[in-house]
Amino acid sequence: RRSEPPTGFQQDRSRPPLFLTIEMLASRRAGFLLLCLVLLAPEALGLVIVPHTFADPQSTRFNVQRASYKPLRTLRGGAPSMDLSPSFGMKVLAPLMGNIIGTSMFLSSVPAVLKARKENDRGSLNITPFAAQMGNCASWLFYAIHVMNWWIIVPNSLGLVIAAFYTLSTYHLLQPSEKATVFKTFALYATLFGAVNAGLYTGLIPWSAKDAYGYMANFCLLFFYAAPLTSLADVIKTKDASSIDPLLAGCGVANGAFWATYGLAIKDPYVWVLNLVGAGLSTLSSCARLVFGKPDTKTK
Repeated sequence: RRSEPPTGFQQDRSRPPLFLTIEMLASRRAGFLLLCLVLLAPEALGLVIVPHTFADPQSTRFNVQRASYKPLRTLRGGAPSMDLSPSFGMKVLAPLMGNIIGTSMFLSSVPAVLKARKENDRGSLNITPFAAQMGNCASWLFYAIHVMNWWIIVPNSLGLVIAAFYTLSTYHLLQPSEKATVFKTFALYATLFGAVNAGLYTGLIPWSAKDAYGYMANFCLLFFYAAPLTSLADVIKTKDASSIDPLLAGCGVANGAFWATYGLAIKDPYVWVLNLVGAGLSTLSSCARLVFGKPDTKTK
């Protein structure tokens, strides 16, 4: 007796077979992990074929001498010594606070995700942005690993793992249209990463690897920051800011400010420009919360 495919997949013949196959994989944990590996495959490709910043331009990452890696010096932001000077504050304390605040923001959804996973009910939890968080963190890992900056590698590695856990734990609670959105998000990021690495390898991209990865990371971060603008416009239109979490908005301001300070200190525009924009957008959200507040507070 041959086994029949799941009913949902058997009935819906309007969607492409490839999408149905990927959705079947994603409905199983092992399959979903396979999809995550597909998303990160260009990361491995970039590590192998793209020349490293510290190496000879014609060499690959596997040929880089271990002496080129100086984690402690990089962790200190390149400072020859650690003291209480302004340089220490901008190159060590600022990224340290950025790491702590950023990781705390990544972990802020843990209670809601665990509750949804336990009760098998998502409630008001918005799950689809977790895929964008994975793509954003992965894009920054390209840049951070290339320039070997551990301040950026650590939080984005944690953010990638946390977002993968969120998506894996709640994917089965999504509606079919939302699953399609998650799939398209994965496909978009994977295509972007693959195209950039292929362009660098073939020479079709005229920039250096650092510039290409920097532009790519900033593009993904801009896309990530632009997502809340729609809700901010709704807040201004309805004069109801109850959807804005003041704590998260305040953390966004501090996180962007710390990373922008660090980027200015190490003279890296790829780090400070978009983080400064993010701090500004979070400031707008905080101001909207202060101005409009909740509807019930305005009627009393």
